[in-house]
Amino acid sequence: MKELKKKISLILMPLIRLTLVVIIGYSFVHWLLFIEINLLLREDVYLILLPVVIAATVLYFFLRPKLKLFQFKSEKTVGFYCVVFTVAVIVPTIFAQKYLSKALGKRTDVEEVYQIEDAPFSKYYTVNRYHIDTKKVGWYTKTIISGKTSTELFFDAYVVFPIVKQFTEKPSETHVYWLGMKYQKYGMNPKDSRQKKLMIQRFMREIQYDFNLTDFRSFTFLERLDHSPDRKNYVAALRNIGHPKTDKALILQPHFEPFQQRTTHLLLWFFISLGVGFFVCFVFVYYAKLKRGK
Repeated sequence: MKELKKKISLILMPLIRLTLVVIIGYSFVHWLLFIEINLLLREDVYLILLPVVIAATVLYFFLRPKLKLFQFKSEKTVGFYCVVFTVAVIVPTIFAQKYLSKALGKRTDVEEVYQIEDAPFSKYYTVNRYHIDTKKVGWYTKTIISGKTSTELFFDAYVVFPIVKQFTEKPSETHVYWLGMKYQKYGMNPKDSRQKKLMIQRFMREIQYDFNLTDFRSFTFLERLDHSPDRKNYVAALRNIGHPKTDKALILQPHFEPFQQRTTHLLLWFFISLGVGFFVCFVFVYYAKLKRGK
């Protein structure tokens, strides 16, 4: 019991402190640079990549030396412990940033869609008067093969269609406002190219069916996708219908849930990942042995 208390004091408590420092410190940076100042950077960079880099760097310099207090058979075990502890910090940090991005994202209410351009920059918008033209639809699809032996097939479809002020209006070549939806399908990658082609065709039929059934007029709010890593795919969909002004296009993702539910489960997953991470680290600390004299 005495040794366990010492291990908790030497390793686990510093890990907990470092975790809180990383989460709170980076959350402040995130809020200041990417919410308040609105620094132009892709979402996946500041929501995922930067938390990974920062957490890994902090733990490598501040916690890894402490792991050498343990009696390990090889240096590889030290590295393995470091990886486990780093993951325990990274996962809740990412959930915290995703929650922060959605919870603190500003919302602006406009009467009609064309007022968005003159309204304060926001992550979310609600629009009172609009018409959705689902006759002029652009599609872009891509297939991703994954897995160690290329056994998994991911099929993504991106669709864009204009949102205008009223029913009688037709979008021009300089039209700016577009709704964008992303559909995803997954299956095991067939070895036969003909079977793969048939699977992709089936995925596309299912997506088209879902698209036709959706009442896009029932959206509750719109999310701006300027910083989304998927923006380039929506732009590709615009190019497929010959829209020339893709650089100025504003892609808005429709949401159908109440605005208050946009952060549903994110905060819960943050606390779950934090608790599970600390528990796993405690187990690793519990079974490790300190070097003699430490």
